[in-house]
Amino acid sequence: MKKHLEKAEIEISKVNNEKDKLEANISTAERHYDHSQKLYEEKIAAITEISNQNKKKKETWASNYEKEQISHSETLEELTKTQTKLKETEMTLNNLKISTGAIK
Repeated sequence: MKKHLEKAEIEISKVNNEKDKLEANISTAERHYDHSQKLYEEKIAAITEISNQNKKKKETWASNYEKEQISHSETLEELTKTQTKLKETEMTLNNLKISTGAIK
């Protein structure tokens, strides 16, 4: 019976050693998982920040483009008005020249 008890104690010791190894493996796996999760969260945050920056750049570019188009339209409108006034002034000047006899 003593041998049987010793064998049981050896088996218990082996099982406890195996349990300790498994617990150590689980602990290592949990630390690795936590580290990986933090790393992925950091990467996602960095990608999100880059995406937001790109979105802001696109919005700024679109806004600037729209302002340039409005400015271009206003400039073109002013140019057209100026051109019309120039033609009117030329016609008035020609009429004055004709009426004064400067042009025959």
